[in-house]
Amino acid sequence: MGVVEGLWNAETPLDHLQSVLLHLLFKHAIPKHLNRVLHGAVAEAAWGTETHMALGRAGTSRQNLLSTGPALAMLRMAGAFWPKALAVREGIETVKRLGLPLSSPQNPLWEVGAYGDREWVQARYRVSAEDIIRPRYDNLQSFVDRPMDDVLALYSFNFQVAANVALWSKLAEGQGKIAYYPFADRDLLDFAFSIPWKLKLKSEKHFLRESGRRLGIPGAILDRPKRSFGINSDRWAEKGGVLEPLIPVAAKVVDVNELRSLQGRASRPAMTLWSLLNYAILKRLFILNESPDVLLSEVADNYQRIARQQS
Repeated sequence: MGVVEGLWNAETPLDHLQSVLLHLLFKHAIPKHLNRVLHGAVAEAAWGTETHMALGRAGTSRQNLLSTGPALAMLRMAGAFWPKALAVREGIETVKRLGLPLSSPQNPLWEVGAYGDREWVQARYRVSAEDIIRPRYDNLQSFVDRPMDDVLALYSFNFQVAANVALWSKLAEGQGKIAYYPFADRDLLDFAFSIPWKLKLKSEKHFLRESGRRLGIPGAILDRPKRSFGINSDRWAEKGGVLEPLIPVAAKVVDVNELRSLQGRASRPAMTLWSLLNYAILKRLFILNESPDVLLSEVADNYQRIARQQS
């Protein structure tokens, strides 16, 4: 139900599932009398994203060793029983592709904030991979001569951070709260970009963590592993999964067979399914002018029906 509520408040597609979780957090977990929410968005773009860190690993002895054919073959075999090996192999392949020109759809830059199935888009809309990236590539033309670290940061700001900040602010506003982004302060951003990337990327979030240490923030907070706020597709995209009650709601706009064909564990088709659910619900709410209460009632009825079938 948070999907329908979030779309009604945001009036724009919810790019990823964590936006729904943020909406539910604003609605249920933060007391009503607290009307300001501090948000850490913007920090990574200025101080170093995971892709920045991957870029920094290019050319290292470890990277060169793992990039050899035998090493990649061993990682592939190990991945059958050790998922981390597949993640390491994928990271190695990503670093290898960092040398490609920005005009190539295979450059890892275009994977930052990208959701959905590229092949589905190409077949459905009769476009090439180059067509998909062209609007953003054209927007970055004035920056192509700058270091890749700068281009990556500017790309993150223009096409990921800006959209997320606008979206999450609307979700907070829908629950009577104001989202505040301290890392978006202009003086702080100017300071961040005055520091060479080599120093900022000395370690993951190096400056932010070292600043925290000087301020006395406990190491248990500063050094804890980053926790994802997303949901793996095998938890929601399969038939009968948590979003199953939305399928009949969306089927009034999108062919149900199309929706069913995208259900499953694979993440890229799952995110395409997510996009179609967003499209269908937005169309019903804002083009067909249906009340959100009507859609919420349908979701509730579908949920009860599915629960009865499963019992």
